[in-house]
Amino acid sequence: MRRQTRDRLVLPVLLPVGILVIIAAVLYGFSRILLAVSHNAATVTALAVTLAIVVASAIVASRRYVRVSSLAGLAGAVAGVAMIAGGIALATVGTEARAGRARRPGRTSRSWR
Repeated sequence: MRRQTRDRLVLPVLLPVGILVIIAAVLYGFSRILLAVSHNAATVTALAVTLAIVVASAIVASRRYVRVSSLAGLAGAVAGVAMIAGGIALATVGTEARAGRARRPGRTSRSWR
């Protein structure tokens, strides 16, 4: 492929589409974690990840030049914090919430609350 074609046609289309696919995959995966834990644990987990995003973004933005490696480091740091926070929430709160939901006598598994 010629460089001119790549620079004018392929990159302006594939780059945003690829970024959107990656963002959608991360959001879907993180939403599965938040839905698996109790609402209090989900709130704390989401706030921890939000704080990590703000702090990491401030660090990258404070640099004189923002390079691709800085953005990749930002994405890796945020993904790492999200995985650690989600794992801690699932390991600690997730098991306690499931243990507290014992079945009441006379209710079937299909009944709603």
